Amino acid sequence: MVDQRETRALRGTSPARAAAAATLAVGLALAGAGCSPDEQTIAAGTVVAAPGVVDGDDASVTVRVPTGAVRLGVADPAGAVGSDRAADGASLLALEVAFDRSAVRSDVADLARVPGAGSPVELAVEVAGERYDLGTVGDPDGAVADDGSDERLGGDVLVAVEGAPDLDDVTVVVGYDGLDQRVALVDGAREPGPADPLYVAEREPRGPVTCDVDPAPRGVEVEGLACRAERMVSVPYVPGAGWAAEGNTWAVVPLVVSVTGVATTAPATADRGAYTVTGADQTVALGGAPPVTELDVTETGDGASYTSRLVFSLGADTPLDLELRRTYALRADSGAVPARRELVLDAALRLPATLRPPG
Repeated sequence: MVDQRETRALRGTSPARAAAAATLAVGLALAGAGCSPDEQTIAAGTVVAAPGVVDGDDASVTVRVPTGAVRLGVADPAGAVGSDRAADGASLLALEVAFDRSAVRSDVADLARVPGAGSPVELAVEVAGERYDLGTVGDPDGAVADDGSDERLGGDVLVAVEGAPDLDDVTVVVGYDGLDQRVALVDGAREPGPADPLYVAEREPRGPVTCDVDPAPRGVEVEGLACRAERMVSVPYVPGAGWAAEGNTWAVVPLVVSVTGVATTAPATADRGAYTVTGADQTVALGGAPPVTELDVTETGDGASYTSRLVFSLGADTPLDLELRRTYALRADSGAVPARRELVLDAALRLPATLRPPG
């Protein structure tokens, strides 16, 4: 277990609490005869909104995801909390739930918070091997992509659990895009896994790095050629690619390749010819492997200008040599030259070793 505990006072007023209390779907069972009409008997597995029930945290923990962090304050299990009572053989676990958008690495969040790219943040607790799903946590302002429901856990909630457990027996489970993080409630111990880099300070971006470009063929002049990788980052999670394999990272390489024109000299006439790009095909690989995904691909001028963020899987032994071949289709605009031809641009650059996952 890795001790990654983060504690923080979670009390305070929040407009989201009132909204959560009004919107949270709950299952309620009224107590039997003789109980006050305001009392509720809560069966094991039921979750209810209960604003103001967590009065002083007996334990607190923070769990980070790519879009922010789930912060929990938890009170010792009890048979009754206010007018809410646990059913026979159960007890009530009171939690204060908050979602903090600022408590995550900015390089990860910049990728994960793209509209439509966010995933639901699912919250659960495990007690004595039994899992109790609490619901979805997220931004009350809806900044994280919706999961099909407007309901979000926030503020204070109660969950009825079997038995009368100690807080030592409670594990918090936070799920994001197929990965569950399990954190011991009392000491914050967390099982190692692909989310570990979220708890480590981000590195400075690297770049720009200029490509080494092979010379143009004899008799061909490439005008305004640019080829470079902009600010590169190493992150554990990328939408569309998911979580990097344990021990690996995602190297995100913003690539820019452009030409402003192509001119040639016809061998027989020595006339200069000007060409316009009418299309382009590209292959790119890092250490011989293609990118797992491309983000924000933009091509203008029928391919004369190309930008994208290439995502590569990078391990401790992955070669750092990126190789690019871009083949341009050209149309002659002037000169006694062939009406159509191709230009093949071969380029290479070496990624900084600091992008590798920490040893």
